[in-house]
Amino acid sequence: MTKSVAVSPRRTGFGPLLFCGRLEEGLASVKRAGLDGVELSLPNPREVDLEDLLSLVKRYGIEVSTIATGQSYYNEGISLSHPDPKIRGEAVERIGFLVDFASSLGAKVIIGGIRGKTGQRPPTEEEWKRFLRALEECVRLAEKRKVTLLLEPINRYETNLVNTVKEAKEVISQIGSERLKILPDTFHMNIEEASMEESLVEAGDLLGGLHVADSNRLAPGWGHIDFHSIGRALKEVGFREFVCAEVLPQPDDLSALEKAAQFLKDFP
Repeated sequence: MTKSVAVSPRRTGFGPLLFCGRLEEGLASVKRAGLDGVELSLPNPREVDLEDLLSLVKRYGIEVSTIATGQSYYNEGISLSHPDPKIRGEAVERIGFLVDFASSLGAKVIIGGIRGKTGQRPPTEEEWKRFLRALEECVRLAEKRKVTLLLEPINRYETNLVNTVKEAKEVISQIGSERLKILPDTFHMNIEEASMEESLVEAGDLLGGLHVADSNRLAPGWGHIDFHSIGRALKEVGFREFVCAEVLPQPDDLSALEKAAQFLKDFP
């Protein structure tokens, strides 16, 4: 089971990432902390030298558990639900580009923030269909490269498209692909799920990994989430996928990493 933390090779306004713009320092620190890998949060992939990135992670012997794609939305407004078909097409193209990169790393690609949102209300039928069509295009690209996409339920304050594990299961049922799994995030679950434990059991073999952060988006142990019960639920379903700490760099990057690493070593 890979234990990782989320990092970014570029500086970004998106908060829960460590060592932003200081990737080599981050990889060295992750290695010293005894963790297996990282989640790479990538902006526009055309602005990143992916060959250099690949060389760097190999040099440090670090696995890449996942590639996160939300910066395309948070930094540039590019999403799979955008009303402009050209912008939706750009979102699909970026996912395809990162799927190709992920295939060389054995990594999974996250469909989280890049979903975008259509407002603070429930999406209309047309808005929902528009998102599903774009997502299906991404899934077909992933199937060709044998890469798994992870649909991450995100809380209602950030999106109105897929807030809960149950909703993610419904989307997967509609798409109908073994290359689409669920990535629960304990921070979002703490807001949306009546029972995080029951939701994880409900997801069962659709679980493709897990993001962990405490109730305040800090490293686990610095908030009030009961991770012992979450661990029991994961063991109940025979969870063997990666666990990634996606946490704020507070009080600083190194302290957050050390706290996350301490937690991950014994979890679940």
